[in-house]
Amino acid sequence: MISASSAPSGSPNSIWLGETSCSQTEAAPQPRASHDHDCLHYHIKELALREIAGTEDFPVLDGLAADRPEVDPTAAAIGGSLLPAFANPEAVSQAFVDHILIAFCAHLLAHYATKPGVAAGDRGEISGWQVRQAIEQLSADLARDVSLAEVAAVCGMPIATFTRGFRRTVGISPYRWPQRHRLETARQMLAETNRPIAAVASECGFADQSHFTHAFRSAFGTTPLRHRLDAASTVKAGTGEAETPSRSEGPSRRPSR
Repeated sequence: MISASSAPSGSPNSIWLGETSCSQTEAAPQPRASHDHDCLHYHIKELALREIAGTEDFPVLDGLAADRPEVDPTAAAIGGSLLPAFANPEAVSQAFVDHILIAFCAHLLAHYATKPGVAAGDRGEISGWQVRQAIEQLSADLARDVSLAEVAAVCGMPIATFTRGFRRTVGISPYRWPQRHRLETARQMLAETNRPIAAVASECGFADQSHFTHAFRSAFGTTPLRHRLDAASTVKAGTGEAETPSRSEGPSRRPSR
């Protein structure tokens, strides 16, 4: 199936800005454009849509009814959220892209399914061993992005079932968990080592120090440097030692949960 959005063109059969159109690939669809424009095409396997329909309480898929373009602000917004990935791929994780694609598929099922069908049952939480396997996979290498499909495969589950179950069991989506883990690890390293901030950012999987600082401030309400200075001040206040932040290694701490 194909969904596309593009800038306006003069052909009556063309897709306009903000519009979405779906069609079966077996029909060999041929999007028309009278001039250069930007558009976004999704090629989605029907099996993937059926899988999501069976795990997210959507109607059983019988087909999609959107062969003629129509204005769809939600689809346009979801597609727009992928623009940062095109502009700066190094700063966007594969897990983020996977999450956006799942959201787009869910939107198709919610708004374009041609037959109401019967809603799928709630699959609930995932087991303890699956959570441990997932967390081990997600945290194995902070500098490498792990796709949700890869983690779900390790747990022996379809990606949509895994995503839903992980969120219900752990309390956070598998897309957001690696980012939180990176930030918690970085916060501990800043407080307990004298590694340069740029090195901490790189070792924890951030594209650069600027990206790291922005994410750190958003999560903790302070900058990495301010956190390091505050941690060093706390150590000196508790021990009476007049050490500089760059020399202080700090006490051993358990990772934040």
